[in-house]
Amino acid sequence: MARAAAPRHVPPPGHEEAALQALIDAALRLDAVAQPQSHAAAAALQAARHLWHDTIGCAWAGYGAAEVAALGDLHASLAPGHFRPPGGRAALGATAGAFVNAVAACRDEACEGLALAHGRPGVPVIAALWALAAHRPLRWGELLQATVFGYQVGGAMGEYLRILPGMHVDGVWPSLGAAAAVAQALQLPPPRIVDAVETCASQLGASLYLPIAQGSAARNTYLGHSAWLGLTSALSAAAGIAGPRGAAREFAHRVLQRPACEGPRVHATALIEQAYWKPYACVRHVQYGARAAQRLRGALRAAGERKAGDGGDGGERDEAADATAAIASLHLRVYPEAITYCGNRAPASAIAAQFSLSHGVAAMLVHGDLGPAEFGPECLADPRVRRLEAMVELIPEPEHFGPGGRGAVLELSLGGHTHREEVRAIEGDLGCPPTLAQRRTKFAQYCGGSPAALALGERLLGAPLDADASQVLEVFE
Repeated sequence: MARAAAPRHVPPPGHEEAALQALIDAALRLDAVAQPQSHAAAAALQAARHLWHDTIGCAWAGYGAAEVAALGDLHASLAPGHFRPPGGRAALGATAGAFVNAVAACRDEACEGLALAHGRPGVPVIAALWALAAHRPLRWGELLQATVFGYQVGGAMGEYLRILPGMHVDGVWPSLGAAAAVAQALQLPPPRIVDAVETCASQLGASLYLPIAQGSAARNTYLGHSAWLGLTSALSAAAGIAGPRGAAREFAHRVLQRPACEGPRVHATALIEQAYWKPYACVRHVQYGARAAQRLRGALRAAGERKAGDGGDGGERDEAADATAAIASLHLRVYPEAITYCGNRAPASAIAAQFSLSHGVAAMLVHGDLGPAEFGPECLADPRVRRLEAMVELIPEPEHFGPGGRGAVLELSLGGHTHREEVRAIEGDLGCPPTLAQRRTKFAQYCGGSPAALALGERLLGAPLDADASQVLEVFE
């Protein structure tokens, strides 16, 4: 019998475990976590409110999708509980609720993210805490503190555990932040929080990008798994199950091929304040080209008016859409990472279109928006969109945008003239926060203007810290 290969040598526990402990200790000392009533805590707690507001709005829309509603009903039949999701559906247990909440929140790809972590620390944190609050007596301020804490741990671990090509981030490190958030909400001491994170890290997945390339919505379950794994790891720590020290280091070394001496970086400021917000229902990489396309609709509208011969300003959307038939060429210049992750062509499913630079440009030129409908079957089958999508030439421009830079340049040939639009930042980027009105508009769009949802949204933004969290989060339909 052949002998098994000897395992690669890994140095004994040491530096990384100390680094993880330092990360957790520093996150516990953040003003918003340690002194939530202080003036210094206000910005991070406000960012946490905004994160809840946006994530629940996205989840509300997601719960309206047939497959997410069916998934929730199936989980409720096996694991009933006290968490009632939007839409008046059957109540779920905490772990089932955490899973389905995360699937719903990312379904339309309009949820948050953190650029330095290359992923979404907040979705599984909120998914788990949202379900937990229906089963444990917690104050709204405690949930916000746990959100800031979990985001800090998750974001830093995401920066440390950056995925390899061909992998997808959602099923990997985001669970670590969820584990930390739930453990903190349960008021576990720091060693037990480490247990929760390390228990979670000992069973991290190496999730593939493959579902997106094939147009499979299975990828939406990745964040559901992260929320579930984080919650159950925290409960395991609360029950006294110790986590192995060095699990995150082992994963980094064995799976991601990181040097064994590396560990997560400690950030002195709250990472949740760097979270980005999306104006459109697609991957962040797609949004810059889409915004350039939106701006170029002015040239399309002018061409449509000239063709109509009336010069009127009515029916802007129809005139611009009609003029797309005269577009002769489209060139989209972007940073190379955008093409790596979003080079999908001729997408035939919503998730493939959400990861398609060319579809984002085409759908925006025709329809003037990129909400959930622009990734649905009608838009995917629209011959105007399909024609333009096939026309878009994707051109990597690493020097133009620089290391780590983002943005897009869209060039459109129309009537013998080339129109050019460059976008370097959009609202929601760091340093370009959306207005409260923009946040409310997006929330109302995603919840369909439901009075119950709008009331919930205002409670998320304005409820006092000492309010009962279950009452803040209850959907009064």
